[in-house]
Amino acid sequence: APHLILLFRTALSQASQSQAFQYFNSFARLGSRLATDHGLSESEVKLIPDILFGYNNEEIAEKNFISLDTVKSHIKHILKKTETKNRVDFISKFFTSPDRVQL
Repeated sequence: APHLILLFRTALSQASQSQAFQYFNSFARLGSRLATDHGLSESEVKLIPDILFGYNNEEIAEKNFISLDTVKSHIKHILKKTETKNRVDFISKFFTSPDRVQL
């Protein structure tokens, strides 16, 4: 059994150094920072990846098992709290320029 643990630790160590892992780790830190700095609720933060991937309101509602009105309300609150005008403005403000992204 100890050799299996060593093998698992080695594989996990390699995976944590991968570019994909680093990308998602950075995204998680940015999401946490947005939530803290702008007072986003947990429900609102959960919708951020869907906004970034370009899902429409209906797709977001179906994917997250919530009503269309709830999606619209959460997105409205995200935009208001982050002082952005629309989804494109939100994405460009927080996710497009390395100069703007502060982890």
